[in-house]
Amino acid sequence: MENVRTTARSSGVGGNGGLRNRCRTVGLAVASVLTATAAGFVVSPGLANAAVTGTVKAKTQRMTAASLKSQQDGWYNVGDKLNLVCSTHGQAVKGYFSFNIPNGGWDSLWYKVSDGRYVADVDIETGTLSAVAPDCPPAQQSPPQAASPAPPSQATLRWPLDSVRINQGFGVGGHPGIDLKADLNTPVFAAADGTVDFEGFGQNSSWMLQEAGICILIKHASIYTGYAHLTRTIINKGQKISKGQLIGYSGNTGYVTGPHLHFEVLPLSPNFHNGFNGRIDPAPYLR
Repeated sequence: MENVRTTARSSGVGGNGGLRNRCRTVGLAVASVLTATAAGFVVSPGLANAAVTGTVKAKTQRMTAASLKSQQDGWYNVGDKLNLVCSTHGQAVKGYFSFNIPNGGWDSLWYKVSDGRYVADVDIETGTLSAVAPDCPPAQQSPPQAASPAPPSQATLRWPLDSVRINQGFGVGGHPGIDLKADLNTPVFAAADGTVDFEGFGQNSSWMLQEAGICILIKHASIYTGYAHLTRTIINKGQKISKGQLIGYSGNTGYVTGPHLHFEVLPLSPNFHNGFNGRIDPAPYLR
């Protein structure tokens, strides 16, 4: 479960504390113009349908609207050349170029692609932080976004490790949780009181999946917490556990490149089409 908007994101600032230039390139796709003749269609090169293109820099969601809350319809992969039809502003997200964007790296610019889907500007190369395609007509604008659930009035979860170092945060490249640095067999603790909903290999859970390896899903009063890539668990399904109770040990099972702990939060009724497989940002819940 490493990397979901995934992934190997660049970070850093330029000399003298200034932002690094966004090294992007702009491509013009010279479209062909079709003219009807008695013999059929004649293709003649022209700029009548010239379109701005962008290059995908990190695997990113292919959405039905300018928001990760809309329906995801697959992925755009690194190196894909996208024909950018128009631009719009939607949900602010972080991604590949966040290191070079003010306001904490959040970017609300999206593009409608020639396939009818939307891609976030933050993950594609266009040569500038500004829009390079015309505004989408009102009929093509994204529908109003539902308000995000209000964060808890106070943090209710403890960190699942005694020593916390974040390898990768939520939302970067579509990442559906927080990856915490942990050597093999580091003790993992329950983030809050609850009941064990699942423990074992992720392929045996419709929520955790094979990527999670050995994992645990705990149901709390208003959310679930998930713990993935463990070496082993020491609790059982249906068992009531207390906040801070030892539940297992970190490892490198499932889809990983090295040992760490993947920690995630889900609502009691997850929206599995939110672009993060139902997961939500754990940060507001942690203290």
